[in-house]
Amino acid sequence: MKKFILLIFVFGLFGCKKELLTSIDSRQSIAQSSVISNQKMENPYSLKNMNRAYLNLLQEKDERMVGMEKGNALNLSKDSMLLAATHSYIRILPKDSLHYEELLADTTMDFFDYPLDVDISEGEEVRVAPGNANGMRWLYTKVEKSSNNPLLKDAEFIEDLYIPTDLAENWDQNDLEIQHSPTLTINFDDILDESLRITGHDDDLVQGRRRSNRRWTPSATIKVYDETIKAYVPIELAKVRVRHFVRWRTGYTNADGYVRLPSFRKAVNYTVVWEQNKWDIRDGHINQAYYNGPKMRNHWHLEINGGKSVYYGTIHRACVNYFFKDIDGLKRPYAPGFLKKKISFYNKTNNSYNGLHRPWATWLSTDLFSQIQIYRRKDEGSSYFTWGLFGTSIHELAHSAHAVHVGRGNAILTSKMIAESWASAVAWYLVSKEYDRLNYSLKDKDLLNKQDWTPHVKNFSYSPIFIDLIDDYNQSDRNQKYPNDTVNGYTIGDLNNILMDVRNLRHLKKEVKSHKPSHVTDLQIDTLFLKYEEAVQGKL
Repeated sequence: MKKFILLIFVFGLFGCKKELLTSIDSRQSIAQSSVISNQKMENPYSLKNMNRAYLNLLQEKDERMVGMEKGNALNLSKDSMLLAATHSYIRILPKDSLHYEELLADTTMDFFDYPLDVDISEGEEVRVAPGNANGMRWLYTKVEKSSNNPLLKDAEFIEDLYIPTDLAENWDQNDLEIQHSPTLTINFDDILDESLRITGHDDDLVQGRRRSNRRWTPSATIKVYDETIKAYVPIELAKVRVRHFVRWRTGYTNADGYVRLPSFRKAVNYTVVWEQNKWDIRDGHINQAYYNGPKMRNHWHLEINGGKSVYYGTIHRACVNYFFKDIDGLKRPYAPGFLKKKISFYNKTNNSYNGLHRPWATWLSTDLFSQIQIYRRKDEGSSYFTWGLFGTSIHELAHSAHAVHVGRGNAILTSKMIAESWASAVAWYLVSKEYDRLNYSLKDKDLLNKQDWTPHVKNFSYSPIFIDLIDDYNQSDRNQKYPNDTVNGYTIGDLNNILMDVRNLRHLKKEVKSHKPSHVTDLQIDTLFLKYEEAVQGKL
């Protein structure tokens, strides 16, 4: 097989101009399901098609050079395979959930749960039939020919690919010239254009072959509708992927919900993938949550206002706040040695709860089980919906943070009242902080701060004891049935540190006395705890 030299020319030095498109909005209503075509498309990046295109271009150039390079006419029958494969397009069927998680945990690969050589419309999910009795779907990706990943030993080969630009550094900033001889070179993008033409993808050629090579920069703005403030909120750190057949790149949105990605020459398929390096949001028990956007050569402006995506986006907002924002000394929901957080959203209501934390899943050494489950809410469309969903997400993450930092044995020994009251306080604190940031005053504060709690409520474990240690509001001024709260001045960070040694209400009372602010007396603490002690004693 003939060898070729790949010559990389920096386009800025040779006049190839990158196109910066003006921000063209392409606002999309949320589609429930992507429609996947049953018609397999010809892959323009396949080695077979790239070689056909390469031969066509070499023949054209050779005809123009007759008389100039005597004796160098191409023998097309002899040079039947001029380019060598750079990658393999493969698919793999996970044996079970554990194998699936092992594959997705490999950060060197990106997987798609649908073929990359079919037409696909917008939507939150792709309905494809499972590939085995365990309900596993085929996963598709490409790997370099030199790859020897043991996780892929059972992968099924689909076809060879020729994408030398993906092997080059700064692939989006260079023109790639393939040198056939000392005086004959072919531009990679000219080969790709010819391959697109002969495979019937004329829509990708824009103005015809070799006239669509002007670079452009994909970008996106991702926002989610907040029912509480009646406005769209930017989503920070959303993972946005752009793809042209078997070629893709990824970026993350900034605080304005904006991301700019490496340049392409063709229209791309946009996708939001709801994962980050510290958490992963799932569609149900195991499938990755995502939204497949349009294929276009413009800025993508996605405003999420319904469907499952409004849940994904709001859960993601909560994660960004708890994992990365200033949370005033609270301990994060992760620690060295723990796997990234798995959060499952179930598109159905649960009559018992809106969210659930499974502490046993936190301590497993496998990503197989989600630690947090979030369910569809019954209050959709109300002003309570968004901050309620945000708060539920924070509440369950607070449980997870507690389990991570106090350890397995101590978490199991912690009473339900301490665990639930703490998670409720963190939700109150971070929800309030988020809406203060948005300059919005919540109208349903009693639902959030639990200042209408009494010892006789059914779910007495969800108490405001930690909130009462922080705030400066005495709910007993309204009614003597409420706790007499004259205590204030503790910080959320202080209480999180105290919590490391607290297993029950008696422990908590002892610790808050030992770490009380200078203006707080033991009598005030005793008075505050009376109603909470009454609740606990009444349930014994």
